[in-house]
Amino acid sequence: MKKMNRKGFTLIELLAVIVVLAIILVITVPTILNTLGDTRKDAFEAGANSVADWFEKNYSLAQLDSTKSNSVYNTWAGLDTTATTDDVTVDTETNLTANVIVAAGLNATDVNATSSTVKIKKNGRACVKLVAGTGTGAKFSGQGTVYSSGCEAADKSN
Repeated sequence: MKKMNRKGFTLIELLAVIVVLAIILVITVPTILNTLGDTRKDAFEAGANSVADWFEKNYSLAQLDSTKSNSVYNTWAGLDTTATTDDVTVDTETNLTANVIVAAGLNATDVNATSSTVKIKKNGRACVKLVAGTGTGAKFSGQGTVYSSGCEAADKSN
């Protein structure tokens, strides 16, 4: 009887490799998805901080320049200069989305403008609350609400 030259893999060996690959996928895919979600959340928080920085810088400029304090900046940013509280509330529904959100590097669909707010504190710090948009193309959908670094615990409870 002639001896056959057997080259190749048996069915058992192929199945073993497939099982090992499946186990590796089961372990790594959730980790990768969590990392992507964390990255999106970090980017969304960075956007909130960018918006806060913009408001802080421009609000301080408006306070320094008396000709600006009641003109272009206040009209553009929607500042309520007649506020009687410690904070000055900024109109967010139209102005924040159209101007500041885009300037911060976010798209208008990334943020729910009617639920997002900006408050300029008496000390000049800005507290920005951004609510993720849910529309088509919103890259932060499902990320909930983020606050800028200028917010305190009391701001987050409101």
